[in-house]
Amino acid sequence: MDVYVSVATQRQAEDEEFDVEAMGVACVAALAGSRVYYFEEGDWQRLHDLLSRADLVVGVGSFARKALEYVVGDLPSPYLGVQERVSEAAETRVSLDNVSQATLDRERPDAIQLPLEWQNERYGKVRRMLKDDALLLRELHRRIEAGEPLMIRDPESMETREIEVDLGSYG
Repeated sequence: MDVYVSVATQRQAEDEEFDVEAMGVACVAALAGSRVYYFEEGDWQRLHDLLSRADLVVGVGSFARKALEYVVGDLPSPYLGVQERVSEAAETRVSLDNVSQATLDRERPDAIQLPLEWQNERYGKVRRMLKDDALLLRELHRRIEAGEPLMIRDPESMETREIEVDLGSYG
């Protein structure tokens, strides 16, 4: 079973470092099968238990991995960062929103808004955004697994082009 995860932090990044400890982890959504589970402080052991049953944990990139490791320790299953693999294939940094709009004609939830929504106690909105993000990750991952190309809008030329993403090995 693959588990698709999306992470909301308690605070926005104060610099380019994206320090997980300084930002805090507010909530993690985990899509496993057809069900979405939500985990918050006090639930990290349950999150670890779910991730330990996964064949693969799929997230956006290295920040999501660091956030998961911050709350559960070493990941008990292999991890795949979709944005990282897309950027490797495109040979330039490409946002997940870029891929989502070009491939699926759908905007990705604005991750920058998540800490603000959390601080304003709009927990239901945060959960909906995380769920949408996890569903998006699953759709992109399934396309990659099926050998279907993804589309990106090239950040330099602004032209839409097709890329083939290699899943390679997980780590």
